[in-house]
Amino acid sequence: MASSRYKIALIEPAPLIAAGVKSMLGECGQFEVAYAFSSLQAYDVRASHIHPDIVMLSPYVLDFSARLSVRTAVCCPENAALVALVSSHFDEKTLRQFDAAIDVYDDLQSVTQKLSAALKLNAEGGAEGDSYNLSDRELEILVAVAKGLTNKEIAEQHDISVNTVITHRKNITRKTGIKSVSGLTVYALLNNLIDQTDVE
Repeated sequence: MASSRYKIALIEPAPLIAAGVKSMLGECGQFEVAYAFSSLQAYDVRASHIHPDIVMLSPYVLDFSARLSVRTAVCCPENAALVALVSSHFDEKTLRQFDAAIDVYDDLQSVTQKLSAALKLNAEGGAEGDSYNLSDRELEILVAVAKGLTNKEIAEQHDISVNTVITHRKNITRKTGIKSVSGLTVYALLNNLIDQTDVE
């Protein structure tokens, strides 16, 4: 049934891989590539107009020099699963930020199982699903906290009030579920927001 198929937005620069994913998923009936983009920029232009159940992308389209978490870099609808499409070795730290990782060598059964698990994981996450959706300002505050700055120092650095800093910190704690400064520091390190030298 067409109405029960999960829609996928695929972001893959290699036409042969994109065609293979479309063809393979076309065989299963449960999932369909409803939208295909060759770059993250092309996807970003249309992101607010489409409503995929899954955003599947090659990690290679991400700009890792921006030092943002994957969920911050990709405009992913709140209830959509975020899936990596991996065509060669990629570091585990990045792949852990996705709900699932599909390898180009996976067979159809494995792919559908991983996609189903990603959807289930995302649905069960509920409020935790937005834990990575920190605003740019919240990311700036998080980095400052991880570097050991006080609320007053952060307020002066960003030209905002201490109360605003406290509000941002409450939002960061709510979204990440992390309450301690040391926990936020580890989070910032794992998401490549800061270097080890920033906290030594």
